Amino acid sequence: MTTIATPLMECRGCGATDLEMFVSLGKQPLANHLTSREALDQPDAHFPLELVRCGHCGLVQLSVTIPPDAMFSEYLYFSSFAGALVENARGLVERIVSERGFGPDDLAMEIGSNDGYLLRHYVDRGVPVLGVDPARNVAAVAEQAGVRTHVAFFGSDTAANLASEGFKASVVHANNVIAHVPDILDVLAGVTQILRPNGIFVVETPSLQTMFETLAFDTIYHEHVFVHSLTNFSSLLSKVGLEVIDVELIPVHGTSLRITAAHPGRQEPTSRVAAQLTSELDSGLGDPETYRTFGKNTDAIRTSIIATLQDLKRDGATIAGYGAAAKCTVLLNSLGVSGRLPIWVADANPHKQGRCIPGVRVPVVSPDRILEEQPDVMVLFVWNLLDEVLKQNAEYRSRGGRFLIPIPAPKVV
Repeated sequence: MTTIATPLMECRGCGATDLEMFVSLGKQPLANHLTSREALDQPDAHFPLELVRCGHCGLVQLSVTIPPDAMFSEYLYFSSFAGALVENARGLVERIVSERGFGPDDLAMEIGSNDGYLLRHYVDRGVPVLGVDPARNVAAVAEQAGVRTHVAFFGSDTAANLASEGFKASVVHANNVIAHVPDILDVLAGVTQILRPNGIFVVETPSLQTMFETLAFDTIYHEHVFVHSLTNFSSLLSKVGLEVIDVELIPVHGTSLRITAAHPGRQEPTSRVAAQLTSELDSGLGDPETYRTFGKNTDAIRTSIIATLQDLKRDGATIAGYGAAAKCTVLLNSLGVSGRLPIWVADANPHKQGRCIPGVRVPVVSPDRILEEQPDVMVLFVWNLLDEVLKQNAEYRSRGGRFLIPIPAPKVV
């Protein structure tokens, strides 16, 4: 089946047509669609990877729309392979259950529940759960772990069907998924339908403000239809009858926003909400020039990474990579011919091993290869997991191995 990217003609949040492109990473393959051995003789489909800003409401979004079923029906990202994400989920669930006194009469739901990495912590605490995920392969893994999962894309229709079957949630989670859905207002309307009167909606999503501050251009990819700020997301919530009651900055995917919302008037917003809105305004998120500057800085850092890789190669260093994440695909494909320099990329996820990074066709291998071959330098594509990776690879480093951290500026450690 041929996947077609549809150019964006109007803002997905407000319908305005005043859209300004501020960063382009060229044409790129789908970041998480690693190329299988059987498909190596076929070209990888490429699509424009650009961000635009709505001049009316400020919402940051992709310039094209790719059908979600082309990206998510079969999925190679399994959250349980990222230890930091699992620990973040465990701590969040533990806190919510404790603070809100959840038990067997409650229901915890998650949109984009993946392999059940979050909901299984509710199961362990005796709270009924229901995950909703469109990827049958990861949903099957969740079911095996005891996490009941409904295979579907979540939206108002799915929510209405589930509500008619008696599912009403005390908490709805949307961790690292709310940026993925083009029809975001329909998804949020579904949350409103299925959330109990005193329920909470907890969202974790990469922060636009932090992306600008850290120059994390490699977090831009086709699955991320939006890059959210609290300012813009609270506006979207208000359109469907929800309001923000709390926000935190958490060390996930660099820095993410953890936003808690509820039905209006049910819970008093914390002081952190106003503080974050002020911080975003002070950082320039309301100024179009801030976005143009990010685009220019992105071009500069890509040039710097290319120069660093070429210098290492000239010095005779063997270069490999660590972490076949979406960031890896985006970064390598944005570097031109230099994106083909790593001899392989190590990743602990066995579902990715034996495949290749799309576009550049760099093979993905088991981490066992690290000590077997001892490359001089490994590009750390999962820089958001720096501490975890350095700890796991202490022996590699003790033998003289080094990591190149590409973001926010190339640095060898």
